[in-house]
Amino acid sequence: MKKPSKILYFGKKTLAFLLSVLVLSLAVFYVSRLAPGDPLVSYYGDRAEKLTPQERAQAEEKLGLDEPIFTQYVRWAQNALHVDFGISYKYKMPAAEVIASRAGNTLLLGGIGFVLIFTLSLLLGMLFIFMTFLLNSVVMFFVGLFFVLLAIVMFIVGLVLKR
Repeated sequence: MKKPSKILYFGKKTLAFLLSVLVLSLAVFYVSRLAPGDPLVSYYGDRAEKLTPQERAQAEEKLGLDEPIFTQYVRWAQNALHVDFGISYKYKMPAAEVIASRAGNTLLLGGIGFVLIFTLSLLLGMLFIFMTFLLNSVVMFFVGLFFVLLAIVMFIVGLVLKR
């Protein structure tokens, strides 16, 4: 029996990766567009409610919101391939700049979390090896609960640091 070639293997993995990225980007784009709330209110604030129908139509045209959602996705995906994610409705600046301005803190927080989890996992693994007679399912439950609570705390800290 002949082994499949490595090129075929990596080709399948690459295709699966690209398909996953496509499906995830479609899902995120559609969910964000279908979420409650008006993108014009995010962009213009309270002024959006005072816009005349003609001004509202011009604003939607400016932001590309007057086109069908699939057309909006295709245009966004084409621009995203060129690292142009559009304008942030909240900050009224290019989304790539918003992402770049927060990347340092995100990497720092993720790095600290990785080091903590790696270190604690290694120490707990060594403890479990040397002291198996002391550990039972109840202790394992509380250790798992500790890590879940630690993850929740880190998530909340991340949200607080974001603001």
